[in-house]
Amino acid sequence: MITHLYRFRPAEAVLDKYEELARQEIYFSPPEELNDPMEGYKDVFWSGDRIVWRNLLRHYLLCLLQTASLCLVTGPKFDRADLKTIIFSAYENLPNAPVRAIYQRACEAFFADPNIPTIVDGLARRSPLRRDELSHTLRGIHPLALSILMKQLKLEGAPVVFSDPGGLQAPTAAAARVVDMTPADQELAEALFAASELTVAQVALLQDYADNSPPDAQAMKFFIRDFPVGYVRALDELIHPPCFAACFVADSANASMWATYGNSHTGVCLKFKPTTDSEARPALNLNGITGWRGGKGMEMEPVRSFHSRSFYKVNYTDSYPEIDFFNSIGRLPIPLLNAVWYNGEGGERSACRAARALDTDAWRQKYWESFQSGVTCKTADWAHEQEYRLLLWSNLSDLKDKPSRKLNYKFSDLSGIIFGARTRSEHKLKIMKIVEDKCRIEKRTDFEFHQIQYSRRDRSFRTAPLGLIRIQ
Repeated sequence: MITHLYRFRPAEAVLDKYEELARQEIYFSPPEELNDPMEGYKDVFWSGDRIVWRNLLRHYLLCLLQTASLCLVTGPKFDRADLKTIIFSAYENLPNAPVRAIYQRACEAFFADPNIPTIVDGLARRSPLRRDELSHTLRGIHPLALSILMKQLKLEGAPVVFSDPGGLQAPTAAAARVVDMTPADQELAEALFAASELTVAQVALLQDYADNSPPDAQAMKFFIRDFPVGYVRALDELIHPPCFAACFVADSANASMWATYGNSHTGVCLKFKPTTDSEARPALNLNGITGWRGGKGMEMEPVRSFHSRSFYKVNYTDSYPEIDFFNSIGRLPIPLLNAVWYNGEGGERSACRAARALDTDAWRQKYWESFQSGVTCKTADWAHEQEYRLLLWSNLSDLKDKPSRKLNYKFSDLSGIIFGARTRSEHKLKIMKIVEDKCRIEKRTDFEFHQIQYSRRDRSFRTAPLGLIRIQ
């Protein structure tokens, strides 16, 4: 039974820099702001019939076309992270403009190449593909896709700066042969493709090291060379919504935790007393965005209210949950999902769609279980943290703005504050003053202050109550 959970913070964060204590705020971080480089990693595999594989290649062409257009428009301001938005492209959403005709003609020319049907058939026969093999396969067809799109853009008078590299049949035919193999040892195949991708990355790094091209050439370099890998990574965006985390721990006295998260023992640790949810998990009431309101001609504004949010215990393991991509696309409306991924050009339907539609409730339960497992999974190297997480995601907004990811807690749920072994006296005094003012407003006399100190007898750090400091 968890009675308290703890949140380490630098003293500056709870005081003048962000005023988290005065505002009673908890900030939810995106994966890239957390210290584990594997945060947000998805162990995705691709396994499906000809319909979904053909649609993936069509989608690849469309995203490549959209990226080309963006490169031409933005030039040196192009950001490869824009692919996370481009990945949601669909023919059905294209404007009634030449881009529709360009894309249609490009698809016709692309699938007319004799190697492409062979690749589609091979992909449908293969055992599940992982990221490296899919990237390798797409890199093989990339020159052909580039050439076809550039020809179509030139026909429309676009100022394309790209010369046909020639020899397009060779890499495309090689991709067809690789896809058609059936290795007995899947793990060996994965290792071979991982080594191949590492070699490609090294060559790219050497090219960049010797490259003196101007900044406005970087967008075209991504478009020509790095797009296949970028596309495979961006496909993750179609699976689960972005998730943000606020990290807590079960042990407030761990010295390494104070060193890492307590700003070299100069920070503080907030002691929270959680409630429990319907599944007996610890929970905390937080005030955040729960909806939007507005009318015709009015600007939409967020609606904030208190809502109980459950803590999820981090699972420390040597493997990440596997995710079947074609059966886990959860961020598209059903009509668009069917049109882009599950329906064939002749009206036939993929088996992936049938499996999903057979039991929607079971699919939805499995989908959210994989989401929760993925965002609470870390390798065993982090087990000493004993971490619990509050999670924040939304289908109502993208939560890109930091203010939307700052949720407020009730002061009554904050039991106390623990000072680090090196917390400065002026920081302690400021914190005590803020707490005193809040306690007077809420008529509290039970707030606790603690100090981390080293015990020579126990040969470890411990939490010592500061019993003489009482808020009356």
